[in-house]
Amino acid sequence: MSVNSIMVKDLKVLTRDHRALVVLLLMPMVFIAILGFSTGQLIGWQNENTTLTLTVHYHPGDTSGQRFVDRLSQREGLAVTVARDAADARRQVDRGDRTAALLIGPTFAERVGRLRLRDALQPDEGPLASGLAGLDLSIYTSQTQAIAEALTGQLVWATLLRFVASETLERDPLARTYLEQSAPAASTQALPIEPLAPSPSLETTDFRAMAYQIIVPAYTVLFAFFLINIMARSFLAEQKLGTLDRLRVAPVGSLVVLFGKIAPFYLLSIIQGVTLFVFGRLLFGMSWGPAPGMLLFVVACTSLAATTLGLLVAVLVRTDAQVSAYANLLVIALGGLSGCFMPRAWLPEAMRTISLAIPHAWSLIAYDQLLTVPMPDMLQVVICCVMLLLFSLLFLAAGCWGFRQMCHRQGG
Repeated sequence: MSVNSIMVKDLKVLTRDHRALVVLLLMPMVFIAILGFSTGQLIGWQNENTTLTLTVHYHPGDTSGQRFVDRLSQREGLAVTVARDAADARRQVDRGDRTAALLIGPTFAERVGRLRLRDALQPDEGPLASGLAGLDLSIYTSQTQAIAEALTGQLVWATLLRFVASETLERDPLARTYLEQSAPAASTQALPIEPLAPSPSLETTDFRAMAYQIIVPAYTVLFAFFLINIMARSFLAEQKLGTLDRLRVAPVGSLVVLFGKIAPFYLLSIIQGVTLFVFGRLLFGMSWGPAPGMLLFVVACTSLAATTLGLLVAVLVRTDAQVSAYANLLVIALGGLSGCFMPRAWLPEAMRTISLAIPHAWSLIAYDQLLTVPMPDMLQVVICCVMLLLFSLLFLAAGCWGFRQMCHRQGG
């Protein structure tokens, strides 16, 4: 009996196991599609549902408030609506219909009217030193939207400074006369603009498609390690059927048996990775980056790490209950720690450092270089692949040791 015969036998078993094929191929496609159409759009930040929406309330007859709202409406990336009253503005935010509410108080016009041009030019001193509250302005957001509150505050403050400068300039006769009489200075003339050389970029310019540059590789890595579960159940099933016992007494070495057992799973894992990237390309327009050939290399290294880790777990667990408890926990925990559930850039620095102790992180770093960086650092990609190969050797050595221990337990 050779490696090829063992491989062919296991491939036939795998292709008849429709549940395993669903977990490895169909389920990641469903996850990628759902996340891409929902939370994945947050990564691109280029969608009507993810535009920063602001509802504003100002008191009737407040012409200054009206002019300020008109200026806010001209800001790109900010969708402004007017609420009936302050309670309605807060209610829209609480319901999730708007990101934030800007409440313009009744003394806004009066406080703006007391400002002078010097106040606008030196906002860190005088009435503007206290920020928005100094002009009877306040921002309301939900407690879970701290980042949205900060972004809204910065946009409103920048717009307010321009508005105040314009308002005070109109009331300052000296400054107005100076501007009317002075000719445009040389420093105010438009400088000639030379066209910039086009910078190297990825194929896609759609920010929504860019979301899949992160989601597809993340879930490709996550579901590659779902092989742990399937391999463990396969080994347990063959132990119950006595297949492993017959293989061990056959005139072949234990390494031949192991390679014959893991080769079909390795092949299936590579097919899974390639299929998911083709799926992302055809359905969501994701780019394969400037070096698509290197993607295959990373897929192969990731699949090898996943397969050898699956071997290690398979020879250690003894019951289906242990597979359900330990293998699933291992897959989810390692995926969450490495950044499969969110971009690695969003992880705390300490977690990013700790995650380098697991293969998932190195695979994600390589994919990030190839798929999101216009000019990938190929040395970094090679280093990541070398680390994945080292993990594979470590898992394989531990798996061989565990297989011998399993044989001794069964009296082999």
